[in-house]
Amino acid sequence: MSDNATSRRRDFGSIWERFYPLIITMVAVLMLLFIVGLRPTVENVDKMVDASINISSILIGFNGALLGIIISVQDKPLMKKIFGSVKKEEIFSFIRQAIISGFMTLISASTLYVFIKTISTPSYYAFNIWLFIFIYFLTSSYRVIDILMYLLSLKDIQIDPPQTEVLSREKEEELKKQYGRSKQITPNKNTP
Repeated sequence: MSDNATSRRRDFGSIWERFYPLIITMVAVLMLLFIVGLRPTVENVDKMVDASINISSILIGFNGALLGIIISVQDKPLMKKIFGSVKKEEIFSFIRQAIISGFMTLISASTLYVFIKTISTPSYYAFNIWLFIFIYFLTSSYRVIDILMYLLSLKDIQIDPPQTEVLSREKEEELKKQYGRSKQITPNKNTP
């Protein structure tokens, strides 16, 4: 990978990085609705909604676990190095967007069940909203996974070993006397 590609990819605050899930979602929804002709009255649309609920639940769990892991290890030296090279707020914002859109997918899918297989204006609106939110959720979850994989593959992040003090011979002998074994340890007769 060239230096230019590396520096371009590291800009998580770029316009493309922030908006590509929305752009891809709009293009995909327009294609599905107007070119493919996807409608709420299509056969097996209820199975699509069921699948979206399952996929959303799994990805919400993944994004939530990822957020918990990042929060719990953010003070570690490796994470400090990683977050030193990227905007931590942007990454948390991307994860938050994915989780929120996942819950919105679940809510819109539940609402869509009321209108499935009916030929009415509300059913078309509910279907279009569900489709938009679901595809946005998929693309925003992809963005989170893509960024995570990128961060984990960084080769230029080096962690310096901790600074240790070299002990003099006298200090070493003093510590051995102070913390060394003063009595013999005998095995417990009850243990095998």
